[in-house]
Parts: sequence; structure tokens; C-alpha cells
Amino acid sequence: MIEIQGFLKTKDLRARIKCNHTETPNLGNCFRCEEFITSFCKIGLNCNETGKFTINYFINPHLKELIGESLGNTLEKRFDELTTGEMKDFVKMTPLNRMHDRYFEELLRFTRTFPHYKGVITDKNSL
Repeated sequence: MIEIQGFLKTKDLRARIKCNHTETPNLGNCFRCEEFITSFCKIGLNCNETGKFTINYFINPHLKELIGESLGNTLEKRFDELTTGEMKDFVKMTPLNRMHDRYFEELLRFTRTFPHYKGVITDKNSL
């Protein structure tokens, strides 16, 4: 994700939000470990009560409009490899029930209020 963001020109597309939920037990979701959210996708690492790890992800339906055809295809291919390969039982796509663009903007504002959510901007790749 970070590599893809490095190729994007727009600063908004290089922004991401990270949260380590293991450091914030008061958020109410004891099974979520970490989250990584951009304007074009969301990835979460979870661990259930038996210690089994899973990854859930969401891809913005406007992915290729946002980051371009080539990078969009690369990202989709990487997720496809995870969901059809050895990791298929541990990785699943989850729908997001609201407009992802608005959701991401709200979370960026949220990071100012809650310090355990960190907004980061990836440096532009010089290539």
C-alpha cells in the first residue's frame, strides 16, 4: 500500500490513517489489532479469542478512477493472490456500508481528537 501511495501525485491519495488497537483497549473491539485506511482501501488485522489471525479489507469501488488503471490492477491482483492462495481462509473482503470518501475524511478529522489514530502522508517517490 505504501509503495503504491509513493507513486501517486495527489497528497490526499498519499494520506493514510493507522491505528494500533492493541494499545487502545477502550475502543470496544478487543479482536481488532491494527487498521490501515486510505481513500482507496481499508485493511484490518484481527485476532479472535483463540488466537487465530485474520485480515479483512475493503477496496473503494472507484479505485481505478482514484489511483489509475495500472496501480489499481496491481492492488486488485495482490488482494486476489491473498484470497485465492494459501491465505484464503484468513483473508476476506468486507463491504463498507457508507461512502468511503466521506468515511476517510471523517477519520482524518478524528485523528486530531484521538491521538491513537495517526494520520500519515507517504513521501512522493522520485521515480
